[in-house]
Amino acid sequence: MARKPDAYYPLAPGRRLVYGYEEAERPGPGEAVRRVRWVEPGPAGVEALWEESLRGGGPDRSRTFGSRLEPEGLLEDGRWLLRAPLVKNAHWVDGPDRFEVASTEEEVQVPAGLFQGCLRVEFDNEDTGGGSIVFAPGVGMVLRRQWGERGGHRYELVRVDISAG
Repeated sequence: MARKPDAYYPLAPGRRLVYGYEEAERPGPGEAVRRVRWVEPGPAGVEALWEESLRGGGPDRSRTFGSRLEPEGLLEDGRWLLRAPLVKNAHWVDGPDRFEVASTEEEVQVPAGLFQGCLRVEFDNEDTGGGSIVFAPGVGMVLRRQWGERGGHRYELVRVDISAG
C-alpha cells in the first residue's frame, strides 16, 4: 500500500534538520541546516516557509524557500519532488526534470541512524545532471545525492530537532 506524501515530509514550526554537506564547488565539508519557519494550512494544502543555511567548507550562505504539501504531492521551491501515487516505478515530469520512485522499501544508514521503509526518488535533467533523494517516514529527507555539470553535492542527515525554536 502506498503511503501519502505527508508521511515523508512532516511539517512543524521550528523543526530543524541538520545535515553533513559536501559540494564540489566548496573546498571542504560543512553543515546544512534546514528549519521550518512557519506552517499554514490553506485550501490547496499545507504551506511552509523554510530557511536553509550552509556553514563551513567555504563561504557561509543562506536562503529561504517555500513548500506546499498537497494530497497529490509535495512542491518544494517550485518543483514537484513527490507525486502520488508513491509506488515503485511511478514517474512524473516537472519542466526539464524527470522523477521516478526507485524504491519504497529503501534501507539507509546516515550519521543520524539507520532508516528503514524509505522512499527513494531518482531524478534527471539532460542539461544539468541527476541525483536521488531518500525520504524516511516520519522524518523527511535523510539523504540527497546530486551530480552534473557543476559537480555534485551530498546531504546526509545528522540529527532532527523536533522542537527547536
